[in-house]
Amino acid sequence: MTDLKVVGKRVERVDVRAKVTGRAVYAADVQLAGMLYGKIVRCYDYAHARVTGLDLSEAAKCKGVIRVLGPKDVTQKEYNASVLDMMVSSDMRGILGDIDDQSIFTDHVKHYGDAIAAVIATSEEAAERAAEKIRVTYEELPVYLTAEASKQPDALQFRPEKPGNLAFQLPEVAFPDNAYAWGAVDDSFKEADIIVEDSFYVPKQKQCQMEPGSYIALYDDQRRLNCWTSTQMPKLVQKKLANLFELPMTRVRINTPVIGGGFGARLGMVLEPETCALAMAVPGRPVKVLSTREEDWVTSPSRHPGKYWMKMGFKKDGTPVACDARFENYKGAYYVDASGTAFTTGAWLGGMYKFDSLRYRGLSYYTNQSICGAFRGYGN
Repeated sequence: MTDLKVVGKRVERVDVRAKVTGRAVYAADVQLAGMLYGKIVRCYDYAHARVTGLDLSEAAKCKGVIRVLGPKDVTQKEYNASVLDMMVSSDMRGILGDIDDQSIFTDHVKHYGDAIAAVIATSEEAAERAAEKIRVTYEELPVYLTAEASKQPDALQFRPEKPGNLAFQLPEVAFPDNAYAWGAVDDSFKEADIIVEDSFYVPKQKQCQMEPGSYIALYDDQRRLNCWTSTQMPKLVQKKLANLFELPMTRVRINTPVIGGGFGARLGMVLEPETCALAMAVPGRPVKVLSTREEDWVTSPSRHPGKYWMKMGFKKDGTPVACDARFENYKGAYYVDASGTAFTTGAWLGGMYKFDSLRYRGLSYYTNQSICGAFRGYGN
């Protein structure tokens, strides 16, 4: 037998020595000359509210403050933090109904931790002290935490182009009767010896990777936007940032230091848009934004909560016959991955068992929760 060099041998991981000796450089470790620090002001009072007043004046007077920014001080262009829409054609994106509905800063809070404003200062401590001086007043709005509440006729609408707060369902043009299906499901159940039917609720879950989000951006003297981030998809984030800030891709550079865990939380953009917006407000100076664990929990995507209903039929010998399933995804405050999670949840059903017939309907409803997306097995 040929002597194998790798199979059956102890092989050292290429990154292990740098990590265990502390030499690995994470985004938070990056230091640049003239570094400034950003602190984002978030709404931790309400999960759903309108901003009725925003006073930045006292924060601007604080020692070490360079700039204080509100919604009107950054681009008004909306974006979608997911990178899933970059993996399909523009025609398919139109069929799916994917939309851009996120803002860098907002005056309509849709989830606990939504971003309102930001401070840029000469130190992290100065930025935090100034952020505490920003005064925000709110008009509290009804909170919808489930699809059942969100789709009520009298519920406030998250987006006018998504009536009934239905962010996504399988489109009729590609999926007849809005279902991913094959075979005659109802007839197949008549041939089953055993039928199992139940409903399940899956709660929201967080990856809780070891490294909270850390970001640095520099809009340099040659009008190039540089961003240091622990994203898992730098090329697609580059394209997203170029589109958001209306720059050629050749003028956007993504630097990826060592990643301290992802598990789906780093598949798209998280605070790259906010950090880059701060950097563009102070050209020539790098700006670092460090997330606390609490901030990371409310800004990076988590596994989506929701309700599953499933009916399966089997022969006495265990042979699968038919499956009928429905998933109502509590999508969160923004569209991020609404189509992807609703579709792939059903797509996996056909991979686990060889059903003669299958019918699956997946729906994503807006709720007043932080965004949801990938978590290990995407769509699980």
